[in-house]
Amino acid sequence: MRALSDIVAEYMELAIPHIDFDRDRTAPNYQLAPESFYRLLAHIVLEDCYAANGSEILRWLSDDDVDVPAPSTLHQYAQKFDVDEHADRFFDATCALLERHGLFPAEPVHLGFDITKVSWYGSVDTDEDGDPTDEEARIKSQLKDNTTWFWPLAVLSITAPDRNYVLGFKPAPAADKYDEVLDDMLEAVTDRFDLELGRIYLDSGLGNTKTIDICEKHGLNWLSQGKMNGKREELAKTLPPATPGGQKTSNSDQTPVRSTSSPVPSTRRLLR
Repeated sequence: MRALSDIVAEYMELAIPHIDFDRDRTAPNYQLAPESFYRLLAHIVLEDCYAANGSEILRWLSDDDVDVPAPSTLHQYAQKFDVDEHADRFFDATCALLERHGLFPAEPVHLGFDITKVSWYGSVDTDEDGDPTDEEARIKSQLKDNTTWFWPLAVLSITAPDRNYVLGFKPAPAADKYDEVLDDMLEAVTDRFDLELGRIYLDSGLGNTKTIDICEKHGLNWLSQGKMNGKREELAKTLPPATPGGQKTSNSDQTPVRSTSSPVPSTRRLLR
């Protein structure tokens, strides 16, 4: 446990300069270290609870010499940045970690792209039909009840057999903007790192023509679950018959057989 704590402390030391809250550490009223805020945030995520409950429980679980921020203090500092600014700060922190020797996975680096709906509870301005007036910022959930709202966030990750990293996240206000969000995130990654990208895993709802075009723009092979039609079928037809996930035909009429779970490489490179 001590060795693990030392590793976490080392990683936090690399990340904190990028995700600090721009406070003056020499000020007389400086008390809470940045690590205390992220300890509380991690606890809230693990317990899936409100900030008030998380702060109370963490204080009860912690030793007397461990500082636990009050919920109001956490809100005060978190609100100093908007969501995009938080995303940029955490991307810089992740880059600092990955630039440390031994943390970056072997090339080619494979990625995953998904849309995560983060629960958000509170008052929401709605129109006469009960729909949110700020459609660009939040969408109504169809998964739970009508009082549950979500922040839709696009998440880009590194996927490897021995390690997974979240490279970054960005608000994804509308489904027809997912391709633009992915393009921005891939641009940030390729601008920051000189690496060989392999394939990108897309959720079934993201395997559309616009998103696939972005994958091809960045030279990425892509894999997605879905029907063998449209862009998937066009790309599959360019592959040799024996290619896994490629075009499948019957011996009788050479009619394409629909595949519901097919990894389809891009036309630039076959899957490794």
